[in-house]
Amino acid sequence: MTAEDRRAAIIAATIPLLRARGWSVTVKEISAAALVAEGTIFSVFQDKEELLLAALRTALDPAPTEEQLGQIELSLPLEERLIRAVEILQGLVARTGELLSAVHLDNVRGRLPQHFTGDHFARKVLPRLFEPSRSELRLDPVVASQALVAIAVGGQSSAIFRKPMLPSEIVDILLGGFLVSGVSPAPLTPAIDQ
Repeated sequence: MTAEDRRAAIIAATIPLLRARGWSVTVKEISAAALVAEGTIFSVFQDKEELLLAALRTALDPAPTEEQLGQIELSLPLEERLIRAVEILQGLVARTGELLSAVHLDNVRGRLPQHFTGDHFARKVLPRLFEPSRSELRLDPVVASQALVAIAVGGQSSAIFRKPMLPSEIVDILLGGFLVSGVSPAPLTPAIDQ
């Protein structure tokens, strides 16, 4: 087994422990889960912190989510494309939230690459889902993507809602707004200073 293979196997064994025990997981627990001696761990990682950060980066790697989003068929109707995207984003939010809660965000703040943010997905990944329907949009695809991420993430938050919003509800609000079809919002009148 090469050093890279050993490293990958140790990281794979560490991720579930990191989810369960956070930063308090021990090297002894990791070596038992990876079925290697503690010395083997230190032959491919400088210290426990390097290993935990590598496991966290691997667990939070956006590439699998980007790949899933990239597989959404652009010939589908916009609503279906967006529902699928929200399902994928909500899965990412659930996994990420669980993991970052376990490791306590303060332990890793500033040590993870920027591509682990919703802004990355909104600017670099999701606009392609809006492009085929660009002529129907009132917003730029990037702005529409930012709104999609904001509502998908917020709609998943147990701090905001007892029951998460369904992907179809999120997309319905994004595409249809709050008004019944055919009802126009009243024009805003500027406040008059008295």
